Amino acid sequence: MQGDLVADHIPQDIIEEIRRRNDIVEVIGEYLPLKGSGGNYKALCPFHSEKTPSFTVTRPKQIFHCFGCGVGGTLFHFIMKYEHMSFPEAVTYLAKRAGVTLPKNRLSATSSPLEAHKEQLYGMNELAAKYFHQLLLNSPQGEKARRYLQTRGIDQHSIERFHLGYAPGGWDGLVRHGAERGFPPKMLAEVGLVKARDDGRGFYDRFRDRLMFPIGNVMGRVVALGGRLLENLPEAPKYLNSPETAIYKKGTLLYGLHLAKQAIRAEGRVLIVEGYLDLISLFQSGIEHVVATLGTALTRSHVQLLKAYAKEAVLVFDGDTAGRSAALRGKDYFLEGHVRYFLPSAHVSSLKGALEGDLHAKVVLLPPGHDPDTFVQAEGRDALLAKVREAQPFIEFLLDAEADGHDLASVQGKLAYVRKLLPLIVNLGNQVERTEYLSELVKRTGVAPAALAAELHKLKPGAPAAEPTVETHYFPRLGPERLLVQLLLLHRDLIPYAQAQLPSDRVQEPNLRAILQALYTLAQDTGAIEVAALLERLPDDQQRDLVARLVLEPLGDEGVQQQIDDCLAVIHRRDIEAQLKSLKEEMPAAERQGDMVQLAHLQRRFAELRRTLITRAQPIAQRPETSVASGRALQI
Repeated sequence: MQGDLVADHIPQDIIEEIRRRNDIVEVIGEYLPLKGSGGNYKALCPFHSEKTPSFTVTRPKQIFHCFGCGVGGTLFHFIMKYEHMSFPEAVTYLAKRAGVTLPKNRLSATSSPLEAHKEQLYGMNELAAKYFHQLLLNSPQGEKARRYLQTRGIDQHSIERFHLGYAPGGWDGLVRHGAERGFPPKMLAEVGLVKARDDGRGFYDRFRDRLMFPIGNVMGRVVALGGRLLENLPEAPKYLNSPETAIYKKGTLLYGLHLAKQAIRAEGRVLIVEGYLDLISLFQSGIEHVVATLGTALTRSHVQLLKAYAKEAVLVFDGDTAGRSAALRGKDYFLEGHVRYFLPSAHVSSLKGALEGDLHAKVVLLPPGHDPDTFVQAEGRDALLAKVREAQPFIEFLLDAEADGHDLASVQGKLAYVRKLLPLIVNLGNQVERTEYLSELVKRTGVAPAALAAELHKLKPGAPAAEPTVETHYFPRLGPERLLVQLLLLHRDLIPYAQAQLPSDRVQEPNLRAILQALYTLAQDTGAIEVAALLERLPDDQQRDLVARLVLEPLGDEGVQQQIDDCLAVIHRRDIEAQLKSLKEEMPAAERQGDMVQLAHLQRRFAELRRTLITRAQPIAQRPETSVASGRALQI
């Protein structure tokens, strides 16, 4: 469990100290095999699938950017994205790495109500986890749970490591414990630890006579609890989890990930099991690159989360029908990393907008009667790892599993089988795999290749529309606004010069407007501007990604002043021409209405703008209202 936590509002000087002590190349180099020297390093991007490295880290600027998918920012942003952390969590993580002392956990006046509320939810879950753990370790009531764990082969080290607990059979133990420590029952009910009585006369404990499993997020903070009955009762569920809250979404969390992530990263592979005790038994045997689902099928969010740590996922499920069904439920999300485009068949339509980055999936179905827990305790660690090495590629598993569900001796059965698997096979990204599995489909069904081609044609009525490129979809096209912002990012001494002539609200593209406003504000507040400080001022991911891209894109140093002048001239001309167009549309209306005063006003304004347009066409140095000195245009 995590100890003292950083306050939500972290002083800027502490953030600067953490940044200074954590070199971005050294830290990211612990995650990715960076290659390069001096200032710039490259690697394959961990946030999308690519064959040629486009993920760039620059030491002088202490930023990163991927020219493939567009993501970028400071080291804090890398840790947030890679480790799926909030900003305070990333700061805590890097502070600990660098030995920087953080403020104690006091919510400041600047904390948002939502963040303050989340801290309360964390506090209640952590209070309950400690309460249940102490009852398991030390109380007479906990003897029942201790005996159960002994029969399951769970040792004392695992009990401590996973902070296992016991919820006693009484009705109000946690209700009273929480109230004594400043958490009244109504608050505990918010995280599902207690429930209100039907008659409205008080509260009772939600978890009773259960072995308790604290559920941690990626940082190890307790976000929920799960409980297993020690005696099977027909009227009660065997497993009971906390309800979803602002800090707990079961479809986005995996049990044990905070303990397993380093081992997963080192192995490049993650084992996925279904139960708490399955995971704990594997850990206890020395297999630590493993996570468990939380009583739910695998989701797209689970797969996205695991892609940050591993290149291969092995589903290790019971060998019975339930285990096979559990593996099948994850098929769409595991195949997303392999597809080149998506066909409009019912089987793959849910893959639209698929996540980038490959997580190659395999399946291990254990012998009948075994789950991962019983198998590793009966056969041992090496036997399970041998099964993992022999795991079936996911597409082969699908071929077998779907064959069991179709009558391949009948024409209709063959047709249904082909229609289910053909769209998946033809969209595999590897041509060798496509050829091999199409041959396997022919072998299993006896359907001629020409007939498969005809069936594919029916499933594919038209070529899919091309996805927007990063340039058109994510970033604005190259233009005077973008070039101006890029020049000011690279030559920040010229920011006051641009600010004197162009208010930020005159910039049309929203992301560029926000970046320019932040540049102006920082220049006024601090004088000197660091790109890392600018990135932390920007609240939007797209804005940060754009800044990182503009800073790292090659741009010559020749004629910078002239380029800025040209950008300003084009923007001013565009604005004036827009005003002239509007006036030309307003003047006939004023004339038709007989409003001669308004007409005269519009004509004067039109003439003034025309003169301004002619003046703006002159080089800036020759204009009557400015003079140029030392590379700056100064107001006279």
